[in-house]
Amino acid sequence: MKISSVPLMCWDIIAMDQTWLTQKTQRQKEKEALLDLSKKMRWLLDGSILDDNDSQALVLTDSQKHIIWVNDGFKLMTGYSKKFAIGKNPKFLQGIDTLDSSRNSLRDKLKSGKPFSEQILNYKKDGSAYMCEITIYPLLNEHHETKAFLALEKEIQ
Repeated sequence: MKISSVPLMCWDIIAMDQTWLTQKTQRQKEKEALLDLSKKMRWLLDGSILDDNDSQALVLTDSQKHIIWVNDGFKLMTGYSKKFAIGKNPKFLQGIDTLDSSRNSLRDKLKSGKPFSEQILNYKKDGSAYMCEITIYPLLNEHHETKAFLALEKEIQ
């Protein structure tokens, strides 16, 4: 009996590898965009915070907490387009069952000027609720004044 050797290929593994590569490339583009914006605005941004994180959405707000930039993952996670989000306060994602204690905690931690993580109940465009873990980094200028906030967000179970 003759056995032929034909390499087997698992398209699922290849597809997973391609997905990972695409995500990594997209994340690198987002990092470069944020670093360019940070340089232009003279914010001190440690780009390493964007490395090896599992956030889905990146949200950049000014010091008045108005959204000035979101990544493509924001739409995937929330259903809201970039165009809709720009200029709004992220509070538009909160709803009837978002706890006041969560809102107050976020507000107080933002005032502290230090990075922090918090969980809050948010709502997607379709009205469905989801628990969101947010890690927020204040972006400072050369005088150590908070000029913006970068939020790394992910939906959790």
